[in-house]
Amino acid sequence: MKRTLENAIGSARSIFQPVPKKPRVDLPSCSSILPPGPGVGQPVMKSIAPRVPVHIIWQNFSNSSSVVASASQETCPSFSQDAIATKAHELHSAIANGNSAVISDILRRQDASEIAMVTDDQGKNALFHAIANNDLLTMEYLFSLTSRSNLVMQQCKAEMFPLSFAAGKGAVLAVIRILEINAANQHVYPDNMPFNPLVNAAANGHQAVIHILLASPYGAALTQGTTRDGFNALAMAAWKGHAGVVRYLLASAHAPELAQSNPDKRLNAMAAAAYKGHEAVVKILLESPYAAAMLQTRDGFNALMIAAQNGHESAVRVFLASDYAETLVKQKNNQGLNALMIAAFKNHPTVIRTLLEFGFVEEQLAGVYRDRSTIDNVIKLGFLTLAEVLIRYGAAATRSKAGGQSTTPTAPGQ
Repeated sequence: MKRTLENAIGSARSIFQPVPKKPRVDLPSCSSILPPGPGVGQPVMKSIAPRVPVHIIWQNFSNSSSVVASASQETCPSFSQDAIATKAHELHSAIANGNSAVISDILRRQDASEIAMVTDDQGKNALFHAIANNDLLTMEYLFSLTSRSNLVMQQCKAEMFPLSFAAGKGAVLAVIRILEINAANQHVYPDNMPFNPLVNAAANGHQAVIHILLASPYGAALTQGTTRDGFNALAMAAWKGHAGVVRYLLASAHAPELAQSNPDKRLNAMAAAAYKGHEAVVKILLESPYAAAMLQTRDGFNALMIAAQNGHESAVRVFLASDYAETLVKQKNNQGLNALMIAAFKNHPTVIRTLLEFGFVEEQLAGVYRDRSTIDNVIKLGFLTLAEVLIRYGAAATRSKAGGQSTTPTAPGQ
């Protein structure tokens, strides 16, 4: 193919245009599952299905291609299901091995449309296999079949559609082509779509795919998609540490929606970056106009507390260098714990040292939890190295009589 990837993406800017509404053809809703995933769980998406058809960008590219021959579009006779299954297995193997001759022979058969729809033990049809292997030529053969509409709307057993799969793989041209085919069939996705293409692209750092999705008529709808834990595309990119994607999303027209923080959810973009210790992402988010809204999370926790709790000393330093430092250091959560106490109970001496070096020592050390001072709780937990750090900064341990009625100050070192 003569046209480059950059030219194809460039074409999107001029061709993405709103289109008139047409009657929507709905497909049956699909039930959601919760697949295993990293840390907070694999994304299970809310419904984000838009109600307008797509008009996207492949016409110039596909018209210029001379390497793909269209398969027969005539009505096919009935073929043996066993023979079709056998050919489908051969097709999947040929795609995996890059055997273009076998692929061409199979996809030129009269029963090619039926063969392409057959799935493997993971529920993946030939299009999934072509996307996984970035096989553009095979994709074009598949997109020329009469079954192409069904191919792009067929879920695998993980309840992922080819578009979401392609977005997660960074398959730019597949994303463009699938969107075009959905437009031709006047529908997009079932209402309960478990995987959001935009979030999948953000999770894997595929900025080119994100550009195409946001530039499409579905951009605003896709930004509303979240995981069960409230992760939208910005939060997912922050969780994964994709600083470039975070910066790109914050510069987009959809930044206000993406940066919205839900106080009922455990993690937003800032908290996600703090939890994972991605200091570069934390810095980008702190410099954005949406920083203040993203600093607070559920149960009174702030992003500094989350970084301190997980022992991310470098991320803690980024927060302490920001304009929000004093507020973050002094704030207490719903249990009355400040960032220093949370770090102390997780035995992070370097984080404790960094927090105390920042200042407001007396206020940080004055916290009480379950009628004990921070240092008493630390000694009770057996974190003696950490206790020494606290004592150096003036913490005074106490010894309690039975019942905790009275206390006697203990000199440092005793």
